[in-house]
Amino acid sequence: MISILLLVLSKWLTGLQGLLAPRKTLKMSRDISVYRREPTLDEVAEASAHIATSVKDITALQSQIQELQDQMRMLQRQQAGHYRDIERHKGVITLARRIPPELLASIFEICVDGGWTRGPIVVSHVCSQWRLAAQDPRVWSRIYVNLDDTNTIGRMRHWLRMARAAPLDITLVASARVWPRYVSDVMTLLSKHSEQWVSLTLDVEALQNVQAVVTSCLLLDTLPHLRTVRITTMGVQVGPLTEGESEGDLALAQAFTPERAPSLHTLSLHLVSLPERISLPSHLLSLKLDFAETLPPIPIPAQSLVDLLNPLERLERLSLSLPLQHEQPFILEPDQSITLESLTSLTIFGPTDLNDLLSYVRAPSLRQLRLRSLEDLGYRQTPIGPSLHAFLQASPLVEHLELYDVDLSPEYFASCFPALENLTELRLHESAISGATLKLLYGRGHASYGGETAPSALRMCPRLTKLDVRWCGHLSGKSLVELVRSRLPPPKKSGDDSTIADATADAPITEITAINCCFVEEQDVLDLAKTTLCRVVIRDSDYCHLRRCCDNLRYRQRLQFRHFMELSPEQRSSIRLIL
Repeated sequence: MISILLLVLSKWLTGLQGLLAPRKTLKMSRDISVYRREPTLDEVAEASAHIATSVKDITALQSQIQELQDQMRMLQRQQAGHYRDIERHKGVITLARRIPPELLASIFEICVDGGWTRGPIVVSHVCSQWRLAAQDPRVWSRIYVNLDDTNTIGRMRHWLRMARAAPLDITLVASARVWPRYVSDVMTLLSKHSEQWVSLTLDVEALQNVQAVVTSCLLLDTLPHLRTVRITTMGVQVGPLTEGESEGDLALAQAFTPERAPSLHTLSLHLVSLPERISLPSHLLSLKLDFAETLPPIPIPAQSLVDLLNPLERLERLSLSLPLQHEQPFILEPDQSITLESLTSLTIFGPTDLNDLLSYVRAPSLRQLRLRSLEDLGYRQTPIGPSLHAFLQASPLVEHLELYDVDLSPEYFASCFPALENLTELRLHESAISGATLKLLYGRGHASYGGETAPSALRMCPRLTKLDVRWCGHLSGKSLVELVRSRLPPPKKSGDDSTIADATADAPITEITAINCCFVEEQDVLDLAKTTLCRVVIRDSDYCHLRRCCDNLRYRQRLQFRHFMELSPEQRSSIRLIL
């Protein structure tokens, strides 16, 4: 290699000397008049001779350039060979080859959980070590069946063979072109492994295909490990109905009885409307009902919804979502009611008149209540103060209350707060709550009480520790700071060594979130962070994270640059701010 470099260098110096060698100069170059008159024969001959010499020199230089380029390409090929050699040897020491097969299998399983349905096939073609790790049955336990593809049954047999005895999470996807008979054939194969089912997800356009799956489940003896069922359908019809088949039947209660599916606790239904005859398993613990937007809107009968929920005596979590463009008011008769003794979490999303359902629900064990809507779609606003107040009076154990684009008047804030004696977290999104209303939550340290304990009739939400306000345009930062300070424990008096907690004291605010509130200034945020944990960024688990409505990256960057760049580590440690 060194000899080749020396040879190239010597040839380059030789060519450089040739370029720098003195050349004979045309006599006429010293006489510029030759360019202004007709040249003589001697001058023409001299110019022609000089041109011929330059052409010869150019040819020689071109030959040297070509030779150097050939040598450069040869060196580049040798360099590329060394790079390939490095990459080949890196494959020996790479981390991917040193990961234990069990950990590799876990990584592959996570990838499949994230939606990479072809993951097991792809990783099996990387190398022998990855192929060995991919033999783990857990990697193949996510059975994704697209009934519109060719050779679906053959591919499914391979997946089931590789999964062996592993628990199975099954997903069936089918367009309206798939006939129920083909769905039944697929279910016949899956039914042989019914004791391994853990979850069953149906994403099919035709309700008849859902009925075909339910009918197949009716023929099974047991589904001992099935925990979750998710059904999404647009309710379209595939061909004519067969004898004995009804367009609106969905007998889930008969297919998943407590005896046949004892472990089933979660059911999720995404529908366009309620089928004519639908029944749900009575032993459900979690239910999500989501009705899709349609044009024109399809009415959801209130009575049908009540009849559907009443038998669910063990239900603990309920999420109900109706289209925001739902034109038919959700109205129940005064004597109708839903009693859910075990319900601990209730989420309602839809037009504001849907919240009138609260007036008919009895949930004495409720801990979490989330009411969500969207004011920016321009639908009618129905005051929910009366129904919410009546509901909270009958649900005294509520600890978490979220009002998302659902507002209350100051009068109903004042009437609802006394009913929330166990409230620990309050979340308000797009609320018109003001500083005057917030004063109802001030504690014993507020000046209006003279530093003494507030009268019991005035003390509201005494256990409140977390407050989350977003897009609250009437709320000032000063009122938030005053709220936090008013609920701080009073300073101990000199000589007081008592460690017994004051039963009459309000719980201090341990965390406060303020996002996109126009009257909460940067200094207010800093003052809050000196007293309690202050958050100006959403969590990944927030509902706002899905809608991207509270992303305030520029504000957080500006806040950091203005107030944190010049602070010492000790000063920063005294400010509890989550940016």
